[in-house]
Amino acid sequence: MDDSQERTAPALLEERKSALRARLEDGYARITVAQLAGEDVERWEDFWIALLRTYEALCDEATESDRAA
Repeated sequence: MDDSQERTAPALLEERKSALRARLEDGYARITVAQLAGEDVERWEDFWIALLRTYEALCDEATESDRAA
């Protein structure tokens, strides 16, 4: 049995949320630095927003999972 089979679904969901949160924080910082340097960050922002939507969906999933428990 591998690690993913040993961990519970809520634990895996929290790991995914944590990883996405870290990516969002890093991306936000990078976008801010690039904006201050005068770079065009429109594509980065679009990607960041898509990543945010994925994070929001995971949060919704976690909320529904908590309600079902």
